[in-house]
Amino acid sequence: MDIVTEVNTALYRPLKPGFQYDKLMPEFQNSVYHFDSKNQNSTTFNTLQFMQQWTLRYYKQLEKVAPLLQGKSTAQTVSNIYTWLYSHFQYNIDTNVQKLFSPSSAWYYRKQGIDCKSYSILASCLLLNLKIPHAFRKVKLKGSTKWSHVYVVVPQGNTYYVIDATTHQNREVNFNEKYDLSMSGLTHIGLASPYENTYDASYYDSLNCSCQDNPNNGLHGISDMFSNVTSLFSTPMNCWGGSGFDSGQAQFAIDHSAVFFKGLIQKINTAVANNEVNVLSQLDTEFYGIVKAGLCGYDKKIWEKDWNDCTDASIHAVVNFLKFYRDIVLKGYEAWLNQYYTIENVSTKRYNNRNIEGNPYYLYFAYTDSGCELDIPVRSFTIKEGVTEITQFEFTPYIVQAVTNPSSFNLPEFLNSLNTVLTTYQNTVGGGGTTGNYSDSGSEDFSNNGNGANEPEGSGVNTGVVVGGTLLVGGILYYLNNRKKTTANV
Repeated sequence: MDIVTEVNTALYRPLKPGFQYDKLMPEFQNSVYHFDSKNQNSTTFNTLQFMQQWTLRYYKQLEKVAPLLQGKSTAQTVSNIYTWLYSHFQYNIDTNVQKLFSPSSAWYYRKQGIDCKSYSILASCLLLNLKIPHAFRKVKLKGSTKWSHVYVVVPQGNTYYVIDATTHQNREVNFNEKYDLSMSGLTHIGLASPYENTYDASYYDSLNCSCQDNPNNGLHGISDMFSNVTSLFSTPMNCWGGSGFDSGQAQFAIDHSAVFFKGLIQKINTAVANNEVNVLSQLDTEFYGIVKAGLCGYDKKIWEKDWNDCTDASIHAVVNFLKFYRDIVLKGYEAWLNQYYTIENVSTKRYNNRNIEGNPYYLYFAYTDSGCELDIPVRSFTIKEGVTEITQFEFTPYIVQAVTNPSSFNLPEFLNSLNTVLTTYQNTVGGGGTTGNYSDSGSEDFSNNGNGANEPEGSGVNTGVVVGGTLLVGGILYYLNNRKKTTANV
């Protein structure tokens, strides 16, 4: 028996007819949405974000079912949701294409089966309708080094409840490591099964499952220190409901923009390695432009109206996340560039906060009626005389510690922590590379150009993000993994 059949057999359950729920479900649309762009693959962190996005979009499809499952206590409600999911949706493991089902689609295909990702989406949809705080939790099962399962946790005081409808008893699996992504009204077999009796590493490896989080060694591999940063921050599970921009939406913006910045830094390193100074120029302008436009937009948003405490705290969370990039990451990046390049301003490019809410930036809620218009310097780069090698720009343990102790950040110490050689040169006498249409300048401090977010003078770097007493940055996700496609059914 192959492992797919073995897992499906082990987790098979008899289903109830459920005819009484047919009239409560929206009509099945039979449409498919591809989260990944062409030739793009995704990590397990992307998967959780896709799940969050899909849940926020379609949770209202269960607004008529959710009240029927509400009990007299959170514990009873959790039990009712587990029983309903377990009794009405067959289990079927995903293989090459990872499927995320909306509630109406899951109900249509419920006899064919769904896997843990869609069970978790359904549970989250029900909890959102009932305004019960919760989070998606992905885990590495005991005995495995791969991210291999996801389910929902519901905080309750100092403990929490679990909703895992893939299992025959609603219990939490044994795991070595976990990662939680908070929810708020908000392609991967590795996230398909809690089945612990059989772990066939060759099977998972043969799928190149993105859930495995195997580093991609291209371009020397970006440091795993990015993943360490996420462990220093968490999204609070309070401050939910009745908010224009709550903690879950702030987490969504942070996670998705972090993925964008990850890709941007990877491209910058590639451009430097290939001596493509025209490409470097464009990426450099975009890096500064998006950080500053985002800061400006959210700063204006704070003063746009008298927000409730939840929305105000969530906006400040994203502001401080972007300040981490401006005051630590970009300053380190600027010092790194100035070691190797003579940099000159050649023109400017205008950025604003009106077009950064969607793909690929996802700085949701940054739009304001009185927009930010920022002229970002476009800069040219010329290799300095005497440069023989360039190290890779990356998150090191030194920059990670600056997250919680920003005043300690020292540029010379940071530069000394960059040890991975990106490219080498022989007998450099200056020049080299092609300028292209855009260029960028390095010694100038862009932190307060234009209408950027205001900061108190002399206050130093402020990167702590406090929402309800809990630090939040969430999502400086720098895994380069083996990847797979993710699709969603509506």
